[in-house]
Amino acid sequence: MAKQPSKIRNTPGGSPEVRVCTPRRLHPDFWVKAAQRAIEIEPRNYGRVQRMIRLDPKMEPTPQRIALLTDRKWPVSAVTIIFRFLDNPDSALRKRSLEHMNP
Repeated sequence: MAKQPSKIRNTPGGSPEVRVCTPRRLHPDFWVKAAQRAIEIEPRNYGRVQRMIRLDPKMEPTPQRIALLTDRKWPVSAVTIIFRFLDNPDSALRKRSLEHMNP
């Protein structure tokens, strides 16, 4: 098996530069709109809200509560995911990434 090239590079100062993906969270100001969009795209995402209302009929389904209870399921139909590289990786890495995105 061929040795894989290191993902760690040395910076001009000699210390290693490590590239990582950083998960980001949506700012709470956008949760309600994101929940509405998630339900619009995939109606099954509203299921928890309906179950909670059945469990506690006195619960007020405010937009904020609905946002907290909304699932984030992908649609059953095919989904097109668009991404871009922030750096300029070699063509082999680009090809491998696309293969994972579009099996």
